[in-house]
Parts: sequence; structure tokens; C-alpha cells
Amino acid sequence: MRFFLAGVCLLAAPAFADTITINGLVTQDLADSGATAVANPGLNAIQDGDPCTVALTFAGSIATHGTYALSSILFNDASAGASEGAFISGSMTITDTAGMDQFSVLGCLVDPSTCLQGNELDLNFEISDTQLNQTGVTAQAVPLLSPSLDLFEDSANTEIQGSIGGYSYPGGAQVPEPSTFALIAAAGLCLTAKKLFGGKNA
Repeated sequence: MRFFLAGVCLLAAPAFADTITINGLVTQDLADSGATAVANPGLNAIQDGDPCTVALTFAGSIATHGTYALSSILFNDASAGASEGAFISGSMTITDTAGMDQFSVLGCLVDPSTCLQGNELDLNFEISDTQLNQTGVTAQAVPLLSPSLDLFEDSANTEIQGSIGGYSYPGGAQVPEPSTFALIAAAGLCLTAKKLFGGKNA
């Protein structure tokens, strides 16, 4: 029992995550192309001009340029009641170019086809390199890369495009990842173990 609780205590060590939030507007809905979303029918309710957000979550925090693995991605259109979060993997690359931090994000969806065959989310935008760890920042398109937001589903038969105008990242305001909330009970077991066995040495 003592060894079991010791193992639980080790597993209860917290993991932390940060989230970057991107704000934008839908510029091409499914009605524009005449397509119908099959894998995620909720996307059919999205309309041109809808505000949308993308939440990019990753382990640890970001203080400089580089490539970061994403632990979750959530595209959301609250006006339409539509969202997409079934991404199996994701990466974010930040490059400093002429005083701008340029972001390139790729999210791969759970889909019978492979990611690069049209089941993906692509984001390309830039902000001032002095505003990486700030909220309420104005974002803009990377020159010669359009659209800034491109969501493909159903092997590219479904496509939603958008512009990106806002960026927020408080920087270092780490919170436990959702998966760690279930370990709070384990931490309680650790305290119990200390009370039960703390003074009982052989």
C-alpha cells in the first residue's frame, strides 16, 4: 500500500499549459463554394462575417522564437454554435522577420485521409516582435500568404477561410492542463499517505 501511494504521488506532479488565442473573421463560408460539411456538419451553419477564435494550447510557455508542439487546438464560431477541436496533432513555428514575429500553425484532424490531403487547419499571421507576451495585440496577414486562416475537412471538399486580426498571450500565466485536474484527488492521497506512514518507520 505504501509503495502504491508513493507511485500515485509521483504521478500527481502537475503539468502546466499556456494558451494563445487568435481572433478573426470568416471570409469564406461553405455556401460560397456550394460544399456541405460531412465529418463535422456543424460547420454548415458558419456564415461570412462571423467572428471566430482559435485557441492554441501547448505545454510550458513561450518566450522566444522556435517550433512548438501543440497539445490542443480549438476553432470556434460562437455565432454559429460551431467548433472544431478533433485535432490529433499540431505544431506552431514562430520566426523573427524584419521586426515582426511570423506565426505558421498546422493542425492535423482526425480523418480517414491524411492531414496534408485536405484535413487540416492552417494559420499564417504576424505581430510586432515586441508583443509576443501581450494581450489585445493587433495581428495581420503575412505578405503574400492568403488566407490567414484556412480550415480544410472532408479531404479538402470542405473549406472555410478567414482573416486574423487579434492575438492574445499573457505569457507565463500557466494553468494545469485539463488532464491534470483528475490528479487532484491523487494529491489528496499523498497527504493521507504522509499522515498514515510518516511516523511509522521500521
